[in-house]
Amino acid sequence: MKRIFFVLGLVLVHAWLFAEEDYVFMRIGDRDIMRSEFDYIMNKNKASYAEMQNGQIQSPEDVFINYKLKVIEAENRGMDTTRAFLREFMQYRKQLAAPYLTDDSLNKQLYMEAYNHFKQDCEVSHVLIKIKQNATDEERDKAFERAKKARRRLLTEDFGKVADEMSDDPTVKTNHGYLGFFAAMQTVWEFEKAMYDAPIDSISEPILTAYGYHVIKVHSRRPSYGQVHAAHIFMEDHEGIHQRVREQTEIEIKDMKRRLSLGEDFGALAKEFSEDRGSGSRGGDLGWFGINKMVPEFEKVAFSLKDGEISEPFKTQFGWHIIKVTEHKGAGTFESRRAEIGRAMQYDYRVSAAKKSFVDKKIKELGLTIDTANAMKVISLMNRIHPTDSMFETEGERLTGDVMRFGETVYSASDFSKFCVAYAMTNIKDTMYNDWMTKFVEFIVTENENSQLERKYPEFANLVREYHDGILVYDISKQEIWDKALKDTAGIEAFFKANKSKYVLAKPKFKGLIVKCVNDSVMKSIKKAIAKMDNDEAVEYINGLNSDTLKVAEVVSGLWEKGRNGIVDQQAFKDKKATVKEDAKLPVSFVKGKILKKRPEVYTDVRGAVTTDYQNELDAEFVKILRAKYPVNIIK
Repeated sequence: MKRIFFVLGLVLVHAWLFAEEDYVFMRIGDRDIMRSEFDYIMNKNKASYAEMQNGQIQSPEDVFINYKLKVIEAENRGMDTTRAFLREFMQYRKQLAAPYLTDDSLNKQLYMEAYNHFKQDCEVSHVLIKIKQNATDEERDKAFERAKKARRRLLTEDFGKVADEMSDDPTVKTNHGYLGFFAAMQTVWEFEKAMYDAPIDSISEPILTAYGYHVIKVHSRRPSYGQVHAAHIFMEDHEGIHQRVREQTEIEIKDMKRRLSLGEDFGALAKEFSEDRGSGSRGGDLGWFGINKMVPEFEKVAFSLKDGEISEPFKTQFGWHIIKVTEHKGAGTFESRRAEIGRAMQYDYRVSAAKKSFVDKKIKELGLTIDTANAMKVISLMNRIHPTDSMFETEGERLTGDVMRFGETVYSASDFSKFCVAYAMTNIKDTMYNDWMTKFVEFIVTENENSQLERKYPEFANLVREYHDGILVYDISKQEIWDKALKDTAGIEAFFKANKSKYVLAKPKFKGLIVKCVNDSVMKSIKKAIAKMDNDEAVEYINGLNSDTLKVAEVVSGLWEKGRNGIVDQQAFKDKKATVKEDAKLPVSFVKGKILKKRPEVYTDVRGAVTTDYQNELDAEFVKILRAKYPVNIIK
């Protein structure tokens, strides 16, 4: 324990010294730049710096200065005030802030609880008492009383009998309340948590979900079946098919099994014979699936097979199947499931539970008092006028008195009314004091902490500034460098001519046309017609020979190294071993063009390299202009 405190002490001392040593490191124009920002950016981008250092830039300071010059110029142009910038930046900041505005310890607990569910499957029955989406409080109370009544009966009566008589689940007529086995994340979280928490053979208290109240019985739990990767061969067979055809289908599927036993390829047979067109084209592959994804008979066979094993033919309600299982996988590691759990948590009460816990802790830390009488002035106003009505906003501004004190800050009745206007478009449908006031408290506490994140957490401040500046550098570079290079054809062509000796082809390339024709006669005719045309004219001519109903030729213009195209290899590079993929509709081909052995003819022959170099030149010119515009003073 002493060792832990000693290490922690060193960390805290280092943080204190770092904070004490921070100072204005350089001045660019009228902007002061702190040493901590310079260190953060350079440490974060060591690899980029090393690459740039091998070019024209000679020091970390120069790399940083060029970066900040673009940020400052973009800000001075107002690029940080555009709607597009603010939308993108605030979205980034919101994502970065989220982990700081929730109870991290509770979050970790909820993640681990969800992960542990993957290790078991639960066998359950339920009685459902439905609640309408827009139900009144009275209707909700009645549903709760019915659920309690169902539970009392289930404690002494047969589950199926009670379910048949009381459950609103439309499937109860066939399953009598029995749902079978569920795996993790196959039902809503409230139901899932209840079925994993409940003792086996117990009857749960009524569980509220979006569907209504459930009373659950857990019959058993077993180690998770996990998921299986399987393929199948399917032949249709059901009562609507003629008996003679059905008998023939059974003979054929059994013969299919015989052929598989003799070593024939499963995928090839599935492609040729399977009547499941979706999976048949993939060699019968069904991908990964868990329980409750297939009909019970299919699922039972699939999960009973070992890796590499092929089943005997069996029937489901759809027809005959033969399954081959390639692999099983279980719960997996926590890390492999983390993202999946996180996505699920966004859509149930767990995310709000972690936020509520965070709010409660902040209230305990800073203190909160509420003046109920003044708050009720706003609620009374809502009882008369809906918050979306402009009259509510007008009258709300006239309300007097303080509603709440959080820490050292006081919020008035007028503040509360403005919040209600902003929040009225959410799903809060009633005007109960606790609903609106709870949301107001949550909003104030969260926004108060949100506004202080940069001050309280240096790592957050650095990351936010990095995103802010990075978006601006991207936007101004796109405007001044990348888009200009792409649009300035004359400029890039002049640049290529001035630097032509710099560009050497690594390998010889064929430059020209590949022409595919419907027959020899068409090929001879086209060859003769385009003999003296340049490539653009030839392409236009050949395309003009085709109509909507008849295609006699196809032409492609480009540059090809040896090994990239069989026709070019065979005809231009004279490679007798080259393989040409035959086109059934256009089987005859020829090429027109020449081989460039060492150097390109025009900039389009090496467009990528020239464009990059031209952009680098524009970048250097832009930085030179900015350095003249904003004097740089490094404070040693």
